[in-house]
Amino acid sequence: MPDLTPHFRHLGLVMPVLAAITGAGSAQPAGMPPAYTTVTMPVYGQIVLFMAPTSYKVAFSKNSGGRTFIAEMIPRNETLEKWSGMITVTGLNGEAAPLPPLRQRIESTYDGFRKACPTTFAAKPISEAQFNGHPAVLVYFSCGKLAKPGYENGHSESVVIAFVRGKKDIYTVQWAERAEAQERPIPFEDVKWQARLNLLRAARVCDIKPGEPAPYPSCVAAR
Repeated sequence: MPDLTPHFRHLGLVMPVLAAITGAGSAQPAGMPPAYTTVTMPVYGQIVLFMAPTSYKVAFSKNSGGRTFIAEMIPRNETLEKWSGMITVTGLNGEAAPLPPLRQRIESTYDGFRKACPTTFAAKPISEAQFNGHPAVLVYFSCGKLAKPGYENGHSESVVIAFVRGKKDIYTVQWAERAEAQERPIPFEDVKWQARLNLLRAARVCDIKPGEPAPYPSCVAAR
């Protein structure tokens, strides 16, 4: 049974992620670690801004031929082979060809999760949203049990994802967690995921200003 982590990893050239950490947030969502920071990340035609715990690091990034992009952040003391939490940003570049509908991107991701764990799969649409004027859809996907080297009894993997339509690209900002494997689907729990959803809803997609350096103050100031 395949691991979910590589689902968005497309073959291509490795490109170090251009991320700027802009400092601790001014308000602390309930249930989250006591320190988090703003991260700004240029992804193709725009900048993706999101919140991450200061205990997280960028552990992986890849740009596949200028078509698909992925960056993954995990706790500093964990590895890409074995982690408890992960923030993922992806981009689908729409410069060369028309973008598929946002719904098509969601359905493709849905199918990937469902095929990975057909007997323990769970999904829930959460809400629509606006990321400073860009339409977004928030969803929950979960696998109760996945087989993975390094996990003797497998593990569960659940994630909340914001799918965002930019001006020319489609982006996702995701927050996943791994835990002990379960032989049943894991239903969405609003209380458990609310803090992470609050951080996802605080994400933004901004225009790139010519000549503006990191940490892209115009995006940090955008509402």
